[in-house]
Amino acid sequence: FKKEIEQDSTKEEIYNRIAQVLENQFNINNYTFIEIDILKRKMEVVKQQGNTFYCKKHLEENPEQCRAVRTKNDVLSIDFHATCTYFEEKEKFHYCLNSEITKNIHLVINFVLDTKEQLEYLKEKISFIRSYIDESTPSIEVKLLMDALQESAFRDGLTGLYNRKFLEEHSKKLIPQSKRDNFNIGVLLLDMDHFKAVNDEYGHDIGDKVLKELSRILNETVRESDIVIRYGGEEFIVLL
Repeated sequence: FKKEIEQDSTKEEIYNRIAQVLENQFNINNYTFIEIDILKRKMEVVKQQGNTFYCKKHLEENPEQCRAVRTKNDVLSIDFHATCTYFEEKEKFHYCLNSEITKNIHLVINFVLDTKEQLEYLKEKISFIRSYIDESTPSIEVKLLMDALQESAFRDGLTGLYNRKFLEEHSKKLIPQSKRDNFNIGVLLLDMDHFKAVNDEYGHDIGDKVLKELSRILNETVRESDIVIRYGGEEFIVLL
């Protein structure tokens, strides 16, 4: 297993491989893989089987409050009171396995079970399941670091927006996809008037603040599906 995952090219492939083990070796069919970044207060569902992620709404708002992440321990249903207040499905049982991928990023696998017997079976097998996760962790960490490196190459250092390099790479996929699926792309080009005068009169530090503020306004104004790009200098592009 370890040899196979070391040859996988993306973290998605690794998660798919773990999922196959859960289903084929342990006969588990209701689970959600959640990456939680404590520093960024961000949660991402990276793999899911079955529609049983009952605490999704709570964790989207406050991902750092996940009990498994906060305590750095597994969290599971017990007989006489709710261990986790976020799991509100009274007719089901749960087991949340916590694994620390990096100092700030945790992988939580949320298992949901229909019966007490299924929970007891999972408790018996959890050490074997964890051994697969532990073997996967170094490879997942490498993939996360590579993703972060690529992300930084595609981001503008000043504004945090996507940069021109991202536009060039993204267009290679976006344009063929739009032709194939027959949807339109709007391209909005913005240029800030008299920006040179701001730099000349107030200095480049103030000019940078102006660029950051415009970037913030653009990000807050567009829809979630739109993409804001700093094309260069005081030029911006929004892909609609």
